[in-house]
Amino acid sequence: MRRISLKFVWTMVVFISCLGIAKGGETGFLPKIIKIKIDTVIAKPGDKPVIEYWWKNVGGSCAQKDYAVFVHFVPEGKYGEKNIVFGGDYRPTHPTTTWFPGEVIIEKHYFKIPSDVPPGRYKICIGLWDPTTGARIKLANEEIKEKGTKYRICVITIVEKESKVEKKPLEVNFEKSILKEKDLKAKRKKDYLI
Repeated sequence: MRRISLKFVWTMVVFISCLGIAKGGETGFLPKIIKIKIDTVIAKPGDKPVIEYWWKNVGGSCAQKDYAVFVHFVPEGKYGEKNIVFGGDYRPTHPTTTWFPGEVIIEKHYFKIPSDVPPGRYKICIGLWDPTTGARIKLANEEIKEKGTKYRICVITIVEKESKVEKKPLEVNFEKSILKEKDLKAKRKKDYLI
């Protein structure tokens, strides 16, 4: 009689889950942004702030496709695609087809503020989308959802190009299990608009 190792069985369960056929495939891929760190929420045109995104797959399987992340900068009080002042897309270093259920993925990405961006306060909105179809993916972040499938993670203030800027880092935890007292205080401040 042949023995099957527990490690082999577990590997197959995870593999089948990531194919979306475990549990009848009813739960699927459901990403959630659980934390962000930005090296500064005050910047000027030409600066390259860095954002660290902490993603977690709270669904029952990996993604069926490799999705891209979009990052949009929209003036405070404005909504919709026509109000995007600047932004960009990037492919996660760890493809979404490898985001196992319950796994936390940490991605770091910088964005360059264009030289012609007028001073003001801009919402940073993110989301996932399918580059082959253009379809956006729902996140498990209803509390920070804008319109559609865009999610506001923080606000950045852009100052005049000639201004002297002192970096002001920000860390926000969106998941209660990792929420800290300092984040509760930060959430109450209008500056962060979380």
